[in-house]
Amino acid sequence: MFCLIGRYELTDAQWERLEPRFPPENPRTGRPIHSHRRMINGMHWIARSGATWRGLAEQYGPFGTVSSRFYRWRRAGI
Repeated sequence: MFCLIGRYELTDAQWERLEPRFPPENPRTGRPIHSHRRMINGMHWIARSGATWRGLAEQYGPFGTVSSRFYRWRRAGI
C-alpha cells in the first residue's frame, strides 16, 4: 500500500513508537479531542518550518488547540 506522507508528517513506523507515550485520546468527559498524531504533526510543522503558531497550516487543526496542547505536554514532561 502506498501512502503519501507530507514533508513534516510522521511515518506510521515513527507514530507507532511515539503513540504509547501519550495519554488516552478519549476523554472521560467533554468534547472529543483532536488526534494526538495530527497535533504532533502540527507541532513538527511549526518546528521545522519556522512559522509562528498563527501561521500553522490548516490541515493540522486550529493553531490555538495545537499550541495549547504543546505547552500542556511540555509542562507535563511528555
